[in-house]
Amino acid sequence: MHGCAIPTSNWPTSWSTLRSNKVSRNLITDKDVQVIEVEGRSLIKIHVPRADRRERPVYIGLDPYKGTYRRNHEGDFLCNREEVTRMFADQRAMRNRRTAGSLKVMAWVTWIRPR
Repeated sequence: MHGCAIPTSNWPTSWSTLRSNKVSRNLITDKDVQVIEVEGRSLIKIHVPRADRRERPVYIGLDPYKGTYRRNHEGDFLCNREEVTRMFADQRAMRNRRTAGSLKVMAWVTWIRPR
């Protein structure tokens, strides 16, 4: 385990990387970041929240087919082309479902003209 002599001095660099175009979508907020003590060393602990199906894929770099990773209990693994394509399809399906629901509601609305 390695610690940082002054962990908060490393945080601005990490935060600016997340806010740049190196990551397609920043899911991390200030509340997801903590400096913790472990075995007498200061560590930066970052909770990375799970991306919603509408937000996926989240990727590093400019190409989602080369920079999308999935997380399981053993670590992060590079997604293959099919997995990334499926994420885009899920994203479209969620968007279409939301739009279809709006149209169904609109079908039941009775328009009343003002007098």
